Formats: sequence, C-alpha cells, structure tokens
Amino acid sequence: MNKVKLSGILFFAALALSCSRVESDARKAAKYTDESIEKSLELKFEEAKKLYDKSQKIIGKYDSTNEESEKFFKHYREYRDGEKTVNQK
Repeated sequence: MNKVKLSGILFFAALALSCSRVESDARKAAKYTDESIEKSLELKFEEAKKLYDKSQKIIGKYDSTNEESEKFFKHYREYRDGEKTVNQK
C-alpha cells in the first residue's frame, strides 16, 4: 500500500512540475517575442533577431502534437494576446 501511495504522490508531483515548466516556457517565449517586436520597431534589428531566436528555441521544444505542446501554445497565445500579464522591464 505504501508503494502505491508513494507512486501516486510522485506522479502528481511530476505532473505539477511539468505544468509549471510548460507555462513558464510559454511566458518566456511570449516575452521574448514581444521584446523582439519592440526592438524591430526601434530599428534595432540585431537585438530583435537575438530575442526572436530565443523565443523560437523555446517554441521548438513544443513542435510535436501532444498534450504538453497543446498546453504550451494555449498559454503562449494567452500571454501574447495580453490575457495574462507578461513581466517586462
């Protein structure tokens, strides 16, 4: 019985950490995308490209079609659309 409880606790802990990581990645990618757009508008294209590349590196981790990527893109759209607050400088 103790092994079953321990397995359950570890499963839910891993699930919670995974969700937290996915949302954190979405927030960072949205932040880098927003900052990249701002730098482009300021005609600072090299800085814009570096920020864009950072966002694409994160987004690339979620390219496959699975539950984790669906969660990522849901959160990413929310942050990009301004439904959630993205911490900016």
